[in-house]
Amino acid sequence: TEFSFNKGIGTVYEINFSKMAQVNTSSATSRNIRRREEGVALSEAKAVWEWQDGSTWMAFHHTDAAMLESKYTALGPEANFSTTEFSFNKGIGTVYEINFSKMAQVNTSSATSRNIRRREEGVALSEAKAVWEWQDGSTWMAFHHTDAAMLESKYTALGPEANFSTTEFSFNK
Repeated sequence: TEFSFNKGIGTVYEINFSKMAQVNTSSATSRNIRRREEGVALSEAKAVWEWQDGSTWMAFHHTDAAMLESKYTALGPEANFSTTEFSFNKGIGTVYEINFSKMAQVNTSSATSRNIRRREEGVALSEAKAVWEWQDGSTWMAFHHTDAAMLESKYTALGPEANFSTTEFSFNK
């Protein structure tokens, strides 16, 4: 999509791969982005849910991952919800707030927050034919091919946890 109002402006965008978000640093407007394997229907992709422990990502227990995926699918990527249903919380009853737009899990008793993420399990990066898309309301739109190539290059070089800033989007030149 060409945005003529932004031509020549040189707006800086922050890309956060771990949160799969693109933020306009001038307006603070954020939108979801995603990377998926070409030819893999989203319903066929297997989601992996993880939580961050320091600099390490740990897989959620399979029942917790299934619960998170069920909520994510039913409520959408901007949803918030509360739960006591984590496997590690059985018999304790602590309420946890999940915020998908921030990809955060908060223990409401202790106020401890930790990052969570959802990624699609698939082929190795070197074998992947990736499709990059951005979310406009409830619709996913393909990035311009030059923007998709730039995102894939950064994703491959920097990894799925990287953040970087750029003015190199085609609609920004």
